[in-house]
Amino acid sequence: MWSLLANSHARGIYQKPEIFLDESFNKQVPKPKVLWLTKTRKEKVKSILGHNYSRMRVRYWQVENQSAWILEEIGKEEPIIVGIYIEDNKIQKLTVLEYRESRGDEVRHEFFTRQFFDVKLKNNLKLDKTID
Repeated sequence: MWSLLANSHARGIYQKPEIFLDESFNKQVPKPKVLWLTKTRKEKVKSILGHNYSRMRVRYWQVENQSAWILEEIGKEEPIIVGIYIEDNKIQKLTVLEYRESRGDEVRHEFFTRQFFDVKLKNNLKLDKTID
């Protein structure tokens, strides 16, 4: 019985995308832009993720050197939606917005997400810091 309660607790909506964007841009959210995933971009995304990314486009929000991305990726079996806020090419905030897996929700907690703070993508498309 306890395991059923613990597993059901992991799933949930933790923050709505609108609130993530409001917090990221101090309630002055720019209009969304679209990044079309051309064949070349899809190849780069595949090299980063280690698998194909099924989307044809990705929405993002940008003002000068700040951008926010809301991305969906399959965890072990179910989708996970994350918000990533970047400033000066470094991640300043990563937030799990929605988590549908039955376990493993520790990825939504600050002790896990803070390891992404100030991380950036190197020229070889790898992160400049090891993430656990």
